[in-house]
Amino acid sequence: MNPLEFRRRTTALLLVFLWSAPCPANAARPSYPASPMHEVADTLQGQVVVDPFRWLEKGDSPETAAWAEAQNALTRSTLDAIPGRDALRSKLTRLYAITTTTAPRVHGSRVFLTRHTGSQNQPVIEVLEKGAAPRVVLDPNPLAADGTIALDWLYPSPDGARIAYGTSPGGSEHSTLHVRDVATGRDLAEVIPETEHASVAWDPDGTGFLYTRHPSRGQVPPGEEVYHEQVYHHRLGENVASDPLVFSEQGRDIHEVRNVSLSSDSRFAFLTLTLDWAKNDLFVRRAGSDAAFAPVAVGLDGRVSGDAFGGRLYLLTNVGAPRYRIVSVDPATPGPDHWRDVVPQRAGVIRDMAIVGGRLAVHVMENASSRLRLFTLAGALESEIALPALGTVSDLSADPGGQDLYFAFTSFTYPSAVYRFNLPGKQLGRLEKDDAIVRPGDYEIRQEWATSKDGTHVPLFIVHRRGLAMDGQRPTWLTGYGGFDVSETPAFR
Repeated sequence: MNPLEFRRRTTALLLVFLWSAPCPANAARPSYPASPMHEVADTLQGQVVVDPFRWLEKGDSPETAAWAEAQNALTRSTLDAIPGRDALRSKLTRLYAITTTTAPRVHGSRVFLTRHTGSQNQPVIEVLEKGAAPRVVLDPNPLAADGTIALDWLYPSPDGARIAYGTSPGGSEHSTLHVRDVATGRDLAEVIPETEHASVAWDPDGTGFLYTRHPSRGQVPPGEEVYHEQVYHHRLGENVASDPLVFSEQGRDIHEVRNVSLSSDSRFAFLTLTLDWAKNDLFVRRAGSDAAFAPVAVGLDGRVSGDAFGGRLYLLTNVGAPRYRIVSVDPATPGPDHWRDVVPQRAGVIRDMAIVGGRLAVHVMENASSRLRLFTLAGALESEIALPALGTVSDLSADPGGQDLYFAFTSFTYPSAVYRFNLPGKQLGRLEKDDAIVRPGDYEIRQEWATSKDGTHVPLFIVHRRGLAMDGQRPTWLTGYGGFDVSETPAFR
């Protein structure tokens, strides 16, 4: 990629955090331990490269150990002498213990939430049912004495009666698929190994599901077990060994990632095939059927994902629209020649969509922060949902025929929490009471702009205690990033 194209595809962001205490005028430089230079020279492609600190790569040598010990002693003597350190430690301990709630998933009359507190090794899954307080339906923490068995992924059935989930030990991500009954909190007999990074698309009646699985050791050449991903169908209670193969890799690249998903109305199953992060192929079929997957987008220069409602498919794509657009198409003729724009490309980048109450909720990232808008299914803009602050939205979820939209929201002074927007009442609120450890009103967040050497305008967030004197004498933490189509958006850290 040439430099001009890199700049064009890069969204950069600067964050500036200002402290209330002024900087010391002439802080003394500490006396650092000696770092001997033992020159080692290598000749690489005809060039001599000198590395005077190669000896530090020998982590188990007495010389390296003594150097590290001296550096640590200097660090401790410097940090421990800072006034107010104990108070700072106490405050940070309380901040790290803040409960965060993310990833709402609406299935039938149930809403599933991922909750994590600072005292837990692993987050837990809670279910919210009408008229009842949230209850824990899956807690991976007791699965290992040291708390290192992780919950990797989760897929509830359409009615929310069961969840398919994957766990792995010690950060390995080598998942094993299980199925849990939500009402009883007990697992069914299903145990399916080799489901690393699996995806699951339930049948509409919840009696089975499509899923992705990797080969076992010995089935492919050593080292290739993480590839060769294929799609199977499993019916609850049946032997996994007899699960029929639904989509194989035959004739396709072994590195291709296969993903299955179910439309929010549970009527269609999608198959996504990805080899290059910048593009994918998409196929569709009636959920629960044995029909062949029909091509929706194959060989196009861009990404396409899908949902369905009212007998039509709604696709989010950047094909022909670098900032993404939403199109509608008849599932009987789903190819790109039949796509009709519903929400065309506009200012900002469309990141996500959800169908709720017969409308399209659309998440747009504009100037490195989120905006939420409601459109009719014909594409008319109805309203914009006012968010609590400049921040970041994720995980839109809704019952397409219901009246409540759920999403996670975070900002610099807002720990991640799940919010619900009721369409008829036009009311937005947190699902749970704020723990009040952080008071957003005590701080100011504003966005300004910096101009880089080549004239590019870079969004700039400034965060500080309300009423702080902007006199140029404040200790400042400045961070920035730009690249790989990734924006550093407002988030609680």
